[in-house]
Amino acid sequence: MTRVAATTTIAADDSTHVGWITQGGQFVDVTQAVSGTQSDFSDTLRHSSPVFGADGAFYYLDDGSEEVKRIPASATSADALAASAPETVMSGVDESFFVWPSGTVTPCSATCAPHSEGTQPGPFGQGATVNDWLDPNTLICTTNTLTEIDLYAPYPAGSDPMYKGRWACGAEGTDLSLLPETERENWSPVGSSDGQTVAFISSPEPGSGAPELFTIGRGGGDPKKLITDKSFARTETGWFGSINRVQLLDWR
Repeated sequence: MTRVAATTTIAADDSTHVGWITQGGQFVDVTQAVSGTQSDFSDTLRHSSPVFGADGAFYYLDDGSEEVKRIPASATSADALAASAPETVMSGVDESFFVWPSGTVTPCSATCAPHSEGTQPGPFGQGATVNDWLDPNTLICTTNTLTEIDLYAPYPAGSDPMYKGRWACGAEGTDLSLLPETERENWSPVGSSDGQTVAFISSPEPGSGAPELFTIGRGGGDPKKLITDKSFARTETGWFGSINRVQLLDWR
């Protein structure tokens, strides 16, 4: 992982900026680089929904113009960003969007939740969450109980996922449970760039141990714990007993 997509709010004018955090912890402000100097009469900048495509390109939503913008993967520095204008890849997007592995952008309405599935029948019962693509035909999913991480291949090679329109893990397709049967909580799986490994965060039963980072091959088996100095500790929000969990966003 070399870059993590992020947003930040600028206190001085309450604008929202998008960009990424480098391995060194530096925030590269894409909004500032591509927008230049704003006048007193300029609208407040509102950029949101940053995400990396499968090819490393950076996408975000300009809330003011309702346009999805694309920054090429080669523009990784502030100077490179300032030298090239972002490409508009879709207009009329007022909520959010999803980027397919092919680079196709799909808009989402207020009722669209492309990462959250709970309405389709299947072995997941109460539903599941789509977390990442392992390859162009395979989704990585977690069950709502956070005990399982599964691979779901709803789209045979060469099929058109835009035509199929099937998002729900387990509704139709091939499922493989990656983890041994467990009572641990497992969440936020992301796939490696070669499509062979899944990284995820796991902890014993709530309150009995700190979350840790693991990897597992796409064929399943015994997860491998990775030693890192990063903290994956959870925090209680106090809002209806909800929990804030550290999330893995991407693996590059």
